[in-house]
Amino acid sequence: MRVVSYNVHGLRCGAAVAEVLRELAPDVVGVQEPGRGPLGRWRLHLLCRRTGLRQVGPPWRTVALLVAPGFTVTARSRVRVPRDRPTVRRPLPRARGALLAEVGGLRVVVLHLGLSAAVRAAQLEALEAAVTGATRCVVLADLNERPGGPSWRRLASRLCDAASNAGPTNPADEPEARIDAVLVDPALSGPALSGPGALRAGEVSRSAARTASDHLPVVVDLAVDRLTAS
Repeated sequence: MRVVSYNVHGLRCGAAVAEVLRELAPDVVGVQEPGRGPLGRWRLHLLCRRTGLRQVGPPWRTVALLVAPGFTVTARSRVRVPRDRPTVRRPLPRARGALLAEVGGLRVVVLHLGLSAAVRAAQLEALEAAVTGATRCVVLADLNERPGGPSWRRLASRLCDAASNAGPTNPADEPEARIDAVLVDPALSGPALSGPGALRAGEVSRSAARTASDHLPVVVDLAVDRLTAS
């Protein structure tokens, strides 16, 4: 099963994002920043038409979940997390959230953390129940933090960094930091990951991905049984 975490920057370049996803041919995509309001929903609808993916329910705040046709999707839910604090560039607090679903036998969590360490800690606290005790769990996230930071360490206490060999993901044109992640239950790590664990973020769709968004996608191939709808 191929899973992708991708911050699409409001789908301002939706056709280019679609080109990237068509090349990647993912089974599951955790989308961050799909866009808000009627325009954002329309852009996400167009992305699905261009790629053949389908939405798992409507987008929720700054996240959305897309899956390939044929996958069984159950137990969908949304989790509210604390808002971002106002900043000089963003004077109003920004609502954030997480999407959860059982997809093909996996619990998938799509997450987009805030801009300050204190807010990220509070947001992960609100998500604790969604991850703790879950088996076959995959977190597709923009953590807004480099590996080794507090949020990474907290998630790594129960999940494995499945893309530890991926290159930097942000900014896409000249990547410097890996702030995007695919984190998986330990039962899905090690031999269950195909090849080295992940395709390097910059090795796929080089020309398109560097202009489609301000983030590069993170791609992981999981060697798990694909459970499809009957």
